[in-house]
Amino acid sequence: HFFVVVGLVALYQDWIAFLVGVGFVVLHHGLVGALTPESVYNHHAAQAHPWRWAAVHGAFVLAACATSLTSWRLKEEERARAETDALTGLPNRGAVLAALDEALVAAAAGPVSLLLVDLDGLKAINDTRGHPAGDAALRATAAALRAALRRGDVAGRFGGDEFMVVLPGANGGDAHGIAARALAAAAAGSGGGGAIRFSIGVATAPRDGVVAMELMMAADAAMYAAKRDGGGRALPAHGAP
Repeated sequence: HFFVVVGLVALYQDWIAFLVGVGFVVLHHGLVGALTPESVYNHHAAQAHPWRWAAVHGAFVLAACATSLTSWRLKEEERARAETDALTGLPNRGAVLAALDEALVAAAAGPVSLLLVDLDGLKAINDTRGHPAGDAALRATAAALRAALRRGDVAGRFGGDEFMVVLPGANGGDAHGIAARALAAAAAGSGGGGAIRFSIGVATAPRDGVVAMELMMAADAAMYAAKRDGGGRALPAHGAP
């Protein structure tokens, strides 16, 4: 039970508590092993040298926990890679859709807004300047969106030249403020790769019960309206979803 408990403490990655736990195991096995060896150890070598075997057990706990944590970390990194867009470093389509579903489930606590973002002129960039320039424009779009986010907001690459931003607790005014900051960051080229333009559709679910598809369709229609108006702007969806 000593090893199991210390192993559980290791999962919290609170290293002071973990080292105190290991120290307690060593102290207990050494001290109690010296006073009543048979209550701790079941073989003669350990009963004859309780402190030596206490150190062995401490080293065993450290090694076992290190193996467990390494395996856990590798699995976490693999899961993170599976949910991340390789080009932009943003959450990918599946991850941002999951964030939208989660936000809508909690929508009883407040409104949820959604931005659908489409990079203007990506085909022209690829055709005239090459795909590396297009990739740079996509990364700059991601950087501009990151610069505008609040804590708890989630921006992800939806696919191709489209991005989605989930804004839990944001009403229409909040969403338009975030969209305006993203547009300003893009125009200033603050994300690197020079100034870019993108179009944004803004939709808000003012209540719970709105499903993701409704909100996405409303934002998508507003985004295409922004592109028809010349791009480089944000437009609201007409009517509540």
